[in-house]
Amino acid sequence: MSSIGRRVVIAIIKPAEPVLGAQSAVMEPRSPLTASRSTPAAAHGIIPEVLRTGAATRLPRYWWAGAACAFAVLLATLLVYVVVTPIGEQSDEIAHLHYAQLISRHLALPSAGVQERQQPPLYYALIAGVLRVTGDNVRAARLVSVVLTIITALLIVLTLRALMPRRPWLALAGLVMFVLLPSVQSEGAQVSNDALAWMAGAAALLALVVTLRRQELDVTLCLWVGAAVGLALMAKATVWPLAALLLAALLVRHRRLGAAQIAAVALPIAAISGWWFVRNLTTYHRPLPPLTPITTSAEHTVRSARQLLSWLSLSWKSTVGIEGPQQTPLVVGPGRLGLYLLTAAGIVVAAVVVVATATALRGWMRGGNRSGAWLLAAAVLAVAFSLVNSVTLDDQPQARYLLVAACVWCGGTAWAFATVLAARPRLLHVVAGAALAAMLVLDIATVQTMRLVS
Repeated sequence: MSSIGRRVVIAIIKPAEPVLGAQSAVMEPRSPLTASRSTPAAAHGIIPEVLRTGAATRLPRYWWAGAACAFAVLLATLLVYVVVTPIGEQSDEIAHLHYAQLISRHLALPSAGVQERQQPPLYYALIAGVLRVTGDNVRAARLVSVVLTIITALLIVLTLRALMPRRPWLALAGLVMFVLLPSVQSEGAQVSNDALAWMAGAAALLALVVTLRRQELDVTLCLWVGAAVGLALMAKATVWPLAALLLAALLVRHRRLGAAQIAAVALPIAAISGWWFVRNLTTYHRPLPPLTPITTSAEHTVRSARQLLSWLSLSWKSTVGIEGPQQTPLVVGPGRLGLYLLTAAGIVVAAVVVVATATALRGWMRGGNRSGAWLLAAAVLAVAFSLVNSVTLDDQPQARYLLVAACVWCGGTAWAFATVLAARPRLLHVVAGAALAAMLVLDIATVQTMRLVS
């Protein structure tokens, strides 16, 4: 390996400085986002403020090289899946295409008899535009999901930089983890509104972090918050809990909202998503289109502790792609070795995250902004929403629904290992390197599986 290559790898797996408990990086009290008063430049919006915050910590060029490599890998793998994945192989792609074609050909939203009619129409309007221009070229339409997935990765980096400006390596580690998830690579290259849901979730969490860090609330930030909520409402129902959490954080952090601030939040929400709810009221006499469950049998819902454990296990496995695309068996190693190793890895990751969170939770609750506690709530809400659907409608333990909070899962995992192993940096290097190698193996196995299917 060349000298530059070694430095890039070190940049990706380099541990952050030791921080524990109430001193967690999530609670950095003197970062630019937690200054005692807002600066005049803060009125320019969320993303400019995050960029200005990140600029306070000078990043070495090898950090930028690592980030560039991560985005290049993400783009390359997404394009590979766009090409090699058979049309209709993944995530109800045919049903999503029919929705978009209805808009493209007839400029109409689906009626009561159309599958996926309960989905908000924003994603399908984007797909419809591409289909109309390209003559129903499905692979060209998949590029919309590719762009949305890349934007999601960018928003994750911005959020983690805003959250932990003095620990930039954790932002890079979170980015790499998101990029190398096989489920992100395969699902992010299909016609499915999950890609827009991921982006909307990442945008909501970025707005959440900035809202909690801001000492003073201005109209511009309210407009950004309203836009993030409106985008979430028009993306997918899996993002709606995060939109509600963002509004709750705004009200808790800034208790006294003036008329101008309330209007600044409400107007983008109404402009972006209000018309769809009005249309539903006039068409279906209810705010949402009727939902027809895939199955009405209680056998296909979570009803026992054993089924709950199975739901958790399958959700974890689908995150890293052990089931392969569209339940195609994915073989990693001889026999069931890959499955056993994956299960063991899941137990280790869960234990580390629980230990780190329990250690830091008291400090989060005592802190002024409590960013860590709010992000923990975002992860819990994402899981709870998916689980409630599996209990009441249909058992679907699919990690793509949970990736609306990908920033928390990926960034939180990196933070947890850096926290627990802060006193043993060499071991942290080894763990990070092993995780990087394992995820690359899974990526290669998943791509090979899809190549064989096609």
